[in-house]
Amino acid sequence: MAPTRRYEGITLRLLGVPDRYLPFLTDCARALEVESGAHVEIDRALTWWHLQPSIDADLAAASPRYDLFCNDVEFQYTLRGELLPLNPLLEARGITLDDLFAPVRRYSLSPPDEPGVHYGVPLRVRVPLVFCRTDVIGQLPATWEEYDRALAAAGGSGRSALAFAGGYNEQTAKLWLARYWAAGEALLAPDGAPRIASEAGVEALARLLEQTRRHAPPEVHGWDHEYAGQMFREGRVALLEGLAHPTLDGIEEPRFSNVAGRWSVGAYPGRGMSVFTHPHLVIFRRTRHPEAAFDFIARATAPESCRRLLFDEREFTARRSIWHEAERDGAAQLAPAAQMARIAAALERGVPFLPWVPQWLEMLRALWAGVAACLGGRVEPRPALEGVARTWTELIAARPLGFDYRE
Repeated sequence: MAPTRRYEGITLRLLGVPDRYLPFLTDCARALEVESGAHVEIDRALTWWHLQPSIDADLAAASPRYDLFCNDVEFQYTLRGELLPLNPLLEARGITLDDLFAPVRRYSLSPPDEPGVHYGVPLRVRVPLVFCRTDVIGQLPATWEEYDRALAAAGGSGRSALAFAGGYNEQTAKLWLARYWAAGEALLAPDGAPRIASEAGVEALARLLEQTRRHAPPEVHGWDHEYAGQMFREGRVALLEGLAHPTLDGIEEPRFSNVAGRWSVGAYPGRGMSVFTHPHLVIFRRTRHPEAAFDFIARATAPESCRRLLFDEREFTARRSIWHEAERDGAAQLAPAAQMARIAAALERGVPFLPWVPQWLEMLRALWAGVAACLGGRVEPRPALEGVARTWTELIAARPLGFDYRE
C-alpha cells in the first residue's frame, strides 16, 4: 500500500507473551508505521500466568495503557465486557473469517447469549498432538485400546514407550482432557454443574495414571516442551503426546534427528483433544484509536502474513487453506505434506478449555492441581476429581454463567 500517514503521531500499545512470534509482530508494527504513521509498542508479560493480573491492573488504572491484547481466545471470555466488537470494522474492510478452521471460527465468536459477535481475530492456533515412531509402532493408534496395546509393545532398551511435557502445570490438565473428551463428555452441564467427577472422568484419570506408571520414565513429570521434543527426536521415546509444533523443528534433518522419515503425527485417539486458538488479537473499548488498532490486526492476520507465519516463522496459522499449499518461494512446509494434512485434520476437531466461561483460568488451575496430585500419588482419581468439581461449583455459583453451557 502507498504510504498515507493517516495515523501520524498515534501510538498504540499491545500486551501479550509473543515468545516465538515477537519478530513477526514487530515487523507488522514497522510496516504499519511506514504505511500509516501509527507506532505500535509491544509489551511482554513476564510469563503466561502473569497476563491476567497484568491486564486486570491496567483495566483498574485511572489512565489505562493498553489498546490491544494478544493471547489465548479464553481471555476473551473473561475480558468480554472491556472489548470492542469487531463486526463493524470487519464488514467495513470487507474481511471475512471463512478461511479459518471450523472450531477457530466457532469459538472466536462471543458466548451464546450474544450470538455472532466477534471480539478478536486469531493469529495462530496450537493443538496437542500425538507423535509416534513408525518403525516401532507402525501407525498412530485410532482408539485408546489400540493406544494401550501400542504402549505395551513399544518399550525397549534405552527407550521409553510414552512421554509428554509434565511440570504439573496446565499441560498436565490437557493429558486428562484428551482422555475425558474421547468419551464424548462435556465438562459442564448446561446449567454449569461440573460433570468431571463422573465415571467417564474417573476412568480417564485412572487410565492416564496407569499409562504413566507403566510406560513413562519417572522423571517425565519434570520435562518441559523442549526436552520432551528432544527426547522424541533422539529416538528415546516411542510415543509422545500433548505437544504442538516445537517438536517439528529439525525433525526431518538427520543432523538434528534420529527419527527422520520414521515418524508420524496426528490427533489423539477418538475425539479426545483440545484446541487452544492463541493468540487472538483484540481491541479494548477504551482505545482512542480503534481504526488504527484494527489496521494492525488486519495486517497481522492477512493471508500473506499468515503464509509468512507458517512458512518462515514456523508457527501454526489459523487459516486452513495455507496448510495445503506445498511451498512458497522455495520455503518448505514444517513437515512432509502427508503430516501437514494430519495436523490440519487434528485442528478441525478441537475445542478450547471451557469455552465462554469467564472463570476458566481459576478452573484450569484447580484442574491441573487435582490431576497433578493424582499423578504424584497423593490422592486417588475419584477424590481428586471430586475435589476439583467442588471448587468448580463454588466458582460458577459466585458468578453464574447467564447462558446454557455447551461445547
